[in-house]
Amino acid sequence: MSGLTLAHVSDLHLPFEPVLSPRQRLSKRQLSAWSWQRRRALHRTDILDALAQDLRAHAVDHILVTGDITNFSLPGEFEQAARWLTALAPPERISIVPGNHDALVPVPHAQGLGLWQGWTRAEDGWPFVHHRDGVALIGLNSALPTAPLLARGRLGDAQLARLEQLLDR
Repeated sequence: MSGLTLAHVSDLHLPFEPVLSPRQRLSKRQLSAWSWQRRRALHRTDILDALAQDLRAHAVDHILVTGDITNFSLPGEFEQAARWLTALAPPERISIVPGNHDALVPVPHAQGLGLWQGWTRAEDGWPFVHHRDGVALIGLNSALPTAPLLARGRLGDAQLARLEQLLDR
């Protein structure tokens, strides 16, 4: 009997040393930078390297990455995450759903979530559906920019309507 082996990892918070411009310091990113300074020892590349090695050693068929991949929603972080994901596995073997830190503040699509199109394949919007070996993986995105000291998400009517259509199919 063959089966599909899935691995789910969440809230990677890839290490990234923030260099914030004066304008960026006047945003929610500054609060995240202070938090990062206190917790930087927890977010280490050696841990991520061990995670990647473990995923490869177990030869999982598909990797689900959910939650915060970035910390500050900076364009350089989205680029770094794209490189990390590329090194982890081919895009057709990874599905990602961003977290609130990935939408900390508004970022132009081409400099932010657009760099992750290969892993979301959400060209038609959210939710996406990825088919793997007879299994449909559906990813909804509740991440949205919020005011400082707030972190909440929303699916919205359009995403819920699309989800209903996907489930009907």
